[in-house]
Amino acid sequence: MDMEKILEYIEQTKKNQHESFWNQFIDNVYSSKKDSNQVAHQFFKQQDLFPKCDLYEYDNKIIIEAEVPGVHKSDIHVSMQNNTIIIKGQCKTLQPQIQYYLKERQNRTFEKSIAIPVNTDKKGIRTSLKDGILTISLPMIEQEDRVPISINTNDQ
Repeated sequence: MDMEKILEYIEQTKKNQHESFWNQFIDNVYSSKKDSNQVAHQFFKQQDLFPKCDLYEYDNKIIIEAEVPGVHKSDIHVSMQNNTIIIKGQCKTLQPQIQYYLKERQNRTFEKSIAIPVNTDKKGIRTSLKDGILTISLPMIEQEDRVPISINTNDQ
């Protein structure tokens, strides 16, 4: 590659530093996958693939570990609705003041719902974020035994 082409390439990258360019570029990549393979398109566009999670039982707790590399604590929100943990967040990778020569990581929001298979103590839920792993700990509780209730009648 001669110097003129390199300078032309650098000039072109300066013009394309806006988030809208990269979002359009990534959408075009996904669109081309759609044209060639519908299954691949669905695979790439599914939001629930991120973050990848493990769900397991340990020490009378349900543990969820979610991979969220580079996501700041303030950009992650965890909630519980019924027996489902919902992890929402935003990956912010694009920095307008930087001149990119390669941009493969996109800004994106994510939301993942994970059904919890046992009863848990909602007041005892704890979370932590360390080394790009979000850990959610849910203390398990015993399911209440059924208690028979007699029906009173007002027969006289």
